[in-house]
Amino acid sequence: MSRLNIDLFISYARHDNKNKLISGFLENLRDSMQLNIARVPSIFFDETDVEIGAEWEHVLLDKLATCRLMLAFLSPAYFRSANCIKEWKTIHKRNPKAILPVSIIPFMIPDTKINLENELPTEHRSIFNQAAKVQHLQWYKTEITEHESALKDFGYFIHNKLINETDLGRELPRENYHVIDESIENELTPEKRELLTQNILKISQKRKFSHPPVCVIYTGGTIGMVYKNELGIKEKNILKQGTVSEFIENIYRWEALEVDVDFYSYRSPLDSSAINIDDWMKLASIIQFLYKYYQGFVILHGTNTMAYTASALSFLFENLNKPIILTGAEIPLVYLNSDAQHNFTEAINIASPSPNRPQEVVKEVCILFGRYLLRGNRSTKRHATESAISFDSPNSKPLGESFLNRFEIHLEEVRRYEQPISDRENLQIQFSMSKAGILVMELYPDMDISHYQTAFDDKNLRGIIIKSYGSGNAREDADFLDVIRKLLERDIIIVNISQCYEGGVELKLYETTAKLFDLGVINGGDMTLESAYCKLRYLLGRFDNQENIDVDMIKKDMQVNIKGELTHSIFSIKYTLRDQKLIADPIFRGRLKRTEHFNFSHADIDYAVLRIQGIRLLKPVECILTVRVYFNNNNVDFEEREQDIFYRIALFSRNIGNGDISHNIEVTERIRHLVKLDNSPATIQIVSGNNIAFHFDSVELSIFTKSK
Repeated sequence: MSRLNIDLFISYARHDNKNKLISGFLENLRDSMQLNIARVPSIFFDETDVEIGAEWEHVLLDKLATCRLMLAFLSPAYFRSANCIKEWKTIHKRNPKAILPVSIIPFMIPDTKINLENELPTEHRSIFNQAAKVQHLQWYKTEITEHESALKDFGYFIHNKLINETDLGRELPRENYHVIDESIENELTPEKRELLTQNILKISQKRKFSHPPVCVIYTGGTIGMVYKNELGIKEKNILKQGTVSEFIENIYRWEALEVDVDFYSYRSPLDSSAINIDDWMKLASIIQFLYKYYQGFVILHGTNTMAYTASALSFLFENLNKPIILTGAEIPLVYLNSDAQHNFTEAINIASPSPNRPQEVVKEVCILFGRYLLRGNRSTKRHATESAISFDSPNSKPLGESFLNRFEIHLEEVRRYEQPISDRENLQIQFSMSKAGILVMELYPDMDISHYQTAFDDKNLRGIIIKSYGSGNAREDADFLDVIRKLLERDIIIVNISQCYEGGVELKLYETTAKLFDLGVINGGDMTLESAYCKLRYLLGRFDNQENIDVDMIKKDMQVNIKGELTHSIFSIKYTLRDQKLIADPIFRGRLKRTEHFNFSHADIDYAVLRIQGIRLLKPVECILTVRVYFNNNNVDFEEREQDIFYRIALFSRNIGNGDISHNIEVTERIRHLVKLDNSPATIQIVSGNNIAFHFDSVELSIFTKSK
């Protein structure tokens, strides 16, 4: 039987979610009727996660506004449900006003009618009576074994009554989508590029809309899985990865999309669990080639590594001036309760903003999943299977969300660029992702660092991401710190991020956090693992064809927000020596440092921290040591003058004896007044206030700025 363009709205009470009669009927319905199932209600979501009639109400009403049939399974619980009543009233009210025919088909669950009459309160009984007046079929009193009979009657009714006697089955034109290429993953040779260009130009003559189309790239994933079909027989509950031609037939409501959509597909769809750097580079190259033909891009992707791909693309692209939206599904499009249709439709809408609201163009790589639009390099997979909350950006607000039957873009959260659009026309991929070795190491109690020695000895190892406790804390034992020190001496880049779901690494809270940074470990702030991993590969990729890696540049850029991946950027002035102590006897004058990387305004400074590490007296004796620190005052002397006070950023006293100490102090207000952002030289002077000579391992001024 050919597929009909009938949107079917399934309505029943949450209380009846496990009713075998309903589930069995629905299981057989789709295959036998080949209908476009407009919706299975959100009762399929766990009630602890989704409140019916609240955050999902707009989604339900949106589907009701366009569907053409409502199949209602009636039970006592149905008319006690405020949500079910609202659904019934909404579609019943549409009936005389609908552009296309609208019908309500009530199904009576066995023995329900008696119960309804006895149990329903007065206000609900009137709705029940209304239902009886608009019924199109006999009230079904079908046992579980009679699904086949019920389906036969239902099919007869659809074809011989609603279709033949009305135009309910009229096929709506699908003029706004085209499949351009089904093997886009193949190498983009000159011949392939020419063929694609010709196909795009040919299709452009047939477009339904005058504004630019949206490009959809189907790479694979759950969203495109279809029933396995052997000898023309679909096998229930056996799925395979579908081709674009197979799964596209399950997308409905093309008439609701006010944009042309061009499909490109991988001939061999990817299992996202197996995705690698080559796949990211290939996808980036495809988008770069197609960039000039489309106003936005939607990438259909598996959920397992979607956050990694989104992060990788966000770093790879320069001059991005169009939306790139990744989406997928936890439940295949062919299933009744799939989240795929909603995700696909919203992704298309975001990739093609209204011409009347150009300010809502999200010029970023994003993930659209469920209710929220998230920045790609801020996203992480939160839940293994729950489609409503699969992805989240724990340390960053969503860029948009569904609200009251429309999708709202939070313009204040979207990144803005200073360059005019004319300067951002050509999408660039400046560097590839490095294939150098990167190790992810999560800390845990009683961890034996020697177990990682084989990985540490790998000559290809270039980076390590440590997932530390809480706000960046790690063990302080000598063996662990000694291993970290030796790795850093080999110019291995080590980044510290938190293993906690929310929050990030803090320098100013704990000494155990600061010791790692004293050695040269990078503060990863509140980056997700996916973002930190892809950013490190991107920065290492700058030096793939060079003999030496600029470790200092990578360390600097890892701590600076470049694509919205960090809440705070960290800009540092650091004086340190590996083999000898820095000495204040009684004055230490730090040599000049340039501030060309200070690309922020004074208003952006959120806080600043000064840390002096490894303070030890030249002549060990129990005493109170007083220390004064000055910024950009090269004429400071042992005796503090009145004009020196303006440049003093820190003053503290500590009890010190035979050991050594480290000291952190917040210097935010003074630095806001003193720091210069015009590539001026910067110096730090440290004075022993009571003329007691001391030495120290390092001094570092870290300025934390709000990221844009």
